[in-house]
Amino acid sequence: MFRNLGRLRALPIAILFMVSPLLGQDVKGKPDADAPITKEQAAKIVEELQMIRMLLERDLNARAKDGQSDSSVNTAQNAVAEVGNNVLGSDKAPVTLLEFVDLQCPFCMQFRTDILPKLKEKYIANGKLRFAVVDFPLPSHAYSLPAAIFARCAGSQGKYWQVYEAFLSSPDVAVPEMIDKLAADLHLNRQTLDRCKESTQTADEVSKGVDAARSLGVTGTPTLVLGKSQQNRVTGGLIEGSPSLAALETQIDKLLGDSSAETRPPSSSAPNKFAAN
Repeated sequence: MFRNLGRLRALPIAILFMVSPLLGQDVKGKPDADAPITKEQAAKIVEELQMIRMLLERDLNARAKDGQSDSSVNTAQNAVAEVGNNVLGSDKAPVTLLEFVDLQCPFCMQFRTDILPKLKEKYIANGKLRFAVVDFPLPSHAYSLPAAIFARCAGSQGKYWQVYEAFLSSPDVAVPEMIDKLAADLHLNRQTLDRCKESTQTADEVSKGVDAARSLGVTGTPTLVLGKSQQNRVTGGLIEGSPSLAALETQIDKLLGDSSAETRPPSSSAPNKFAAN
């Protein structure tokens, strides 16, 4: 506890250390009162503060999970959600896991790192589970909306999951320089990308996903919907936050068992044909 308190007390010093080179100081460290902060310097400060916030949120989430119970996973609710276009796995999978994601959220990063690879190996690869993502950019993350728009536009060129992996595998924020580099690395058509990013239709599509999430009571990320597959929908319960792998596997196995029971023909003790006399 005291170690964490000391870490928080040291935060203002860390912020000052990180941004002071940008606040109009000369090479000798003396303040230059006549040098106004530039737009580029302001953007850099925001980027640094955003990274600090993400790291602190990740740390707080990890400590909160030390006392978290698996009972938080409950699929008894009756939420119905559209799975959208970003889907991994077979369309015939009996169970669907939908994630409402903020691509700048450290908790979503934890889910992608700790949980999703195991689900891919155990359930998605063999057609038992399909995994879908709907972008839910949070206003508390300054670069989450640009990240969601870029991901949607990359998805129109078949590269959504590459962007999903890139953003959620590192603490880098979606500043224009990072987006430009990622677009080049993925060999995206730049003219098509720019038109898509500037289109009001793209922003409207992201907004529709946000509205759909809010209609289900979603307020943070990650929020999951786990339940039975119904064509382009999933019907199940809301799971707030990133649950433990064991708790999630328990619920998936239960749903798979229920699905098997529904498709299994009824047993009968009667003979399946008349006996000859």
